Amino acid sequence: MNQLLTWIDKSLDDISKTKLFLDFFSKEILQKVEDIDTFYLINEIQGIDVILSDHFIVTAIHLYSGKYLGVNKFEGSLPFQIDFSFSRKKVRELMGSPDITSGDYMLSLSDHDHYWDKYFRNTYSIHLQYDKTEKYIELLTIESLNFGNDALPE
Repeated sequence: MNQLLTWIDKSLDDISKTKLFLDFFSKEILQKVEDIDTFYLINEIQGIDVILSDHFIVTAIHLYSGKYLGVNKFEGSLPFQIDFSFSRKKVRELMGSPDITSGDYMLSLSDHDHYWDKYFRNTYSIHLQYDKTEKYIELLTIESLNFGNDALPE
């Protein structure tokens, strides 16, 4: 299993001492998203960010292809043997039909049009955002299915 998948729904304290976390975020500063109770760590050089709830629980991880928002490419291994070079068709051959998809419609965010597919697993989803031509993956998001139902610290 890809080690990043184990971070979902874990507290920042639980993951912050792991070698993988320190490799990515040893120098990054925790930042707050304006107007909402969400925090994040981003390493634009290594192409990864982690989204945290107001209780500092990991709710999402973004892995960047190097072709989106000016963030460098994530060079680690992606879940399920996916590669950023995979087309939408190749991902579907590997993963099967998505549970939710943009279909033939594009998601328009900040001057970018995107096709996307989402696959649900037991406790998380894999969201794949493709370029306009569907020839490669721009962004891979691992997201908690408990998003919005954040487990309170015990």
